[in-house]
Amino acid sequence: MYGFVEKAVMEVIKEVESYGFNVKVFKFTDTYYDSIGDLIGEAIDSKGIITGTATYESSIFPYMNYIVQLLIQKIGVQKPILIISCYGWGGVAGKQLSSVLSKKFKIVDVIEFNGLPSNKIIERIKRGVERLITIA
Repeated sequence: MYGFVEKAVMEVIKEVESYGFNVKVFKFTDTYYDSIGDLIGEAIDSKGIITGTATYESSIFPYMNYIVQLLIQKIGVQKPILIISCYGWGGVAGKQLSSVLSKKFKIVDVIEFNGLPSNKIIERIKRGVERLITIA
């Protein structure tokens, strides 16, 4: 929403690539979405997963909710996952994602922030990526 999640995800990508890993990004917005089949195939083969979503109407952004349900159904291995979420009025999506995903995935961290990610949040993102890579 408003590019706030995208800015945080760009920080994630920079950090993951600084460790020498290749990053595959799948984008789902109200006007654009990547191939769900490609996402599932890549997720199955990945060492870890990072999600980014905004809180939307006091819940998870609808497309992300759908993707999460597919990941739970299709991926049988408990992979580490880092959750990035932003909000305007109240942080809800990150907590909800953590609750739903913890049944099938190992939650590395949930990083929720209001509006644009601050320098403090960017430092938390870097630490979260480090933990994800250490576990993966």
